[in-house]
Amino acid sequence: MWAMMGTGGSASGAGMGAVGNRIRTLACALALGLVAPPLLAAPASAATPSGVMLVVLSGSTSMRDNLGQISKAATARRGITTFVDGLPADGQVALRTYGTTKTTADGDACQDSKRTVDLGTNNRARLLAGLTDYFTSGAAAMGYALQQGADDLKAQPTATIVLVSDGSNTCTPDPCDTAAQLVAANPHLTIDVVGVGADGDAEKTLKCVAEKGLGSYLRAASMLDVADAMEQFAQQSVRPADVTPVSVSGGGDGTTAAELATGDYIDKLGPIGSDGAVRYYAVQRTIDSSDIGVAASILPAHGVDDGVKIEITQSGKACETSSASTVSTFESVVATLAVVGVGHTSYPECAAAKRLLVKIERQSSGKRTASTDIPVTIRVTEHEPVADQALLPTTLDIPRNASTLAAGNPVSTKPGSTLATGARLSGAGSTYAGTIAPGELQTFRVNATWGQNLGAKAIVLEPKPSVKTELDQRDKALTIRIISPLGATSAYNYTSSLTSGGDTYVDTDPVVYRGQDDQMQAGDYTVVVGLIVDGEPAGIAVPYQLVVQTTGAETGMPVYGTPGSITATTKASTSATSSPPPPPASPRVSLTTRLWIGLAGALLLGAGIGAYVPLRRIRSRTVRS
Repeated sequence: MWAMMGTGGSASGAGMGAVGNRIRTLACALALGLVAPPLLAAPASAATPSGVMLVVLSGSTSMRDNLGQISKAATARRGITTFVDGLPADGQVALRTYGTTKTTADGDACQDSKRTVDLGTNNRARLLAGLTDYFTSGAAAMGYALQQGADDLKAQPTATIVLVSDGSNTCTPDPCDTAAQLVAANPHLTIDVVGVGADGDAEKTLKCVAEKGLGSYLRAASMLDVADAMEQFAQQSVRPADVTPVSVSGGGDGTTAAELATGDYIDKLGPIGSDGAVRYYAVQRTIDSSDIGVAASILPAHGVDDGVKIEITQSGKACETSSASTVSTFESVVATLAVVGVGHTSYPECAAAKRLLVKIERQSSGKRTASTDIPVTIRVTEHEPVADQALLPTTLDIPRNASTLAAGNPVSTKPGSTLATGARLSGAGSTYAGTIAPGELQTFRVNATWGQNLGAKAIVLEPKPSVKTELDQRDKALTIRIISPLGATSAYNYTSSLTSGGDTYVDTDPVVYRGQDDQMQAGDYTVVVGLIVDGEPAGIAVPYQLVVQTTGAETGMPVYGTPGSITATTKASTSATSSPPPPPASPRVSLTTRLWIGLAGALLLGAGIGAYVPLRRIRSRTVRS
């Protein structure tokens, strides 16, 4: 039996749609326009990269326009260079450009795309050379470049195209229609998009490409944004996807606490009431006034009352506590999250402390407790403080529509069994149809941005008569859960009706940054569908459909700031329910490596978020209340 932790916030969600598996530190010298290779700490988890990535880079003349002090083209090139500098040796990446060899006056300008660097491992030098030999001279042949890119990857079992563009498109075929056709022809292909200084209709085009390509869209207003986006997208391709948390042994008290960096870890908690039921860890803050998140989760055994509590302290003072326990007969996962930072604690010293002590305890108010150890999964995250918290809404009036979702034409995909391998579904509305067996967990990823909520509905189809007879004699449930990008459950529900038409549905709260109440984050939310049948009989498979959809327009995007620019607000002063004015440029949309930059030798720091924790096909257990 394994512990499970997702990426997510609390009942309202928080997050990252993309996550890293190591700590990165970059030093940048702006005066020279150069990016030094990153200094890498030891990885928080290890595995083999699960796929390949093709970077498709625009060289259209519109990329000559300035974005800040440099051109869009230079912004894109420098950001990708930063990403390439930190590639693992076994990461498979290729580079294709378009609009770089012909002028717009040439008759075949709309077929101007070339594979600059072939797919391969240990090819950083070739990629860097290809980025140096990059010119903006031609037409915006985006659709054609995507077609050629998909052809480059047709022999790969799992592949990602990352389109880096400002959204300009002057050629046929239409890139949005092209993305839909390519993914339909190759269900193992994902198209992610980095919008470099994109806005208006150009940004709408890029968002459509990402949506139809079953990928994610990230806006980039600087070279650091580009590097950040590339690193996030790499988690599903050239970075390890199916990873194992690092084994750790927590201390028995604060003086023997195990030191944890950002990442995912697994430990054991002893029986409730024993000395081993309490473990201690220490977390170092690497960014001034950053938000530190600690999530813990367990998978409770059958027929017992179990739970987990997190307490974060600094010099003996309680900064934040959070707990969760089994609450229903069909609760299969218990997860909780505590966040400490500006706006997340009443004590300024907690937000400023360089070192925090974390106490994780197994506990429950029930009487039927287990007498054995249980694995606990721990996730540690860190990101920059929010500079404009006082301007952000604490809630948004967005309809919850999960109960009314109706199945459409099913997409051709295979569900994942871990958070990292969850099948990508479009937030614009997607349906999956398949079967699920007792004790199985199936995972799907849906991107939700600031100002949106996510609804998901699982609908039972008619089981075989023999299966129905077997189910009628047992306790059973089809469960649905949404894990947000920080490590805790955003929403959970189940249905005991496993005949045709039975359903269960959940809606997350809108994704807004809520300071002291909760930290929320845009990014990939993971929908987890499970089947619990008492005794887990063999030979049973229940057919079902999963429908997902995001609701709401993108709004309320936080601006991450530097120390000293933060406005710490109270609950009373952040009670507005209307949307705020449009935020300044350079929003962030994921909990990924945060990169800081300064002038003339200032040190740039980045904190990577540990790789996703495996959900695996773990044994789901019923818990009797």
